[in-house]
Amino acid sequence: VVTGLIQNSALPWNWGATAWEVLGTWAIAAVIWFEVRGIRKQHDADSIRLICERLQEDSVREARRQLFVAARTNAIPQQPAMWGPELVEAAELAVSRFDEIGVFVSARAIKPKVFFPTWAASILRTWELCRPLIEYQRKEWNEPERRVAFQSLAVLARDHLSRSRRKAGKNA
Repeated sequence: VVTGLIQNSALPWNWGATAWEVLGTWAIAAVIWFEVRGIRKQHDADSIRLICERLQEDSVREARRQLFVAARTNAIPQQPAMWGPELVEAAELAVSRFDEIGVFVSARAIKPKVFFPTWAASILRTWELCRPLIEYQRKEWNEPERRVAFQSLAVLARDHLSRSRRKAGKNA
């Protein structure tokens, strides 16, 4: 009677399956899981490659260098309207690339944990240096959403760095 009830039920599982059928199903599920895991790892590797290509171009590296040197030598004016054209151009190039990466992160096409160990400090430093210029442009050009993906990326970078410091403190 019980066997008849199980076989005639609307349950999705065939309760009358043999042990070999069950083991075969689990084996297939395990193979699929490992395949998906491999695809995810490949996607992460492709993400790192994309980020490196975009952020390591000579012109982008030079733009970040100009910004960092200007900051170190106190050559960045307090008023963004007073920034020279070379400094604005360098800031725009560096910021546009981080904004592009931010768009990918916000669309969940790239996982931040993949590249934050290498890039979080640079992202945050660039944001802190260029924030006055971005806020000035938002107001002057009436574009409140300008570089919002970069801003979101900077917030994630700050969170990553604070978590990393806490972990380092616990491990010390």
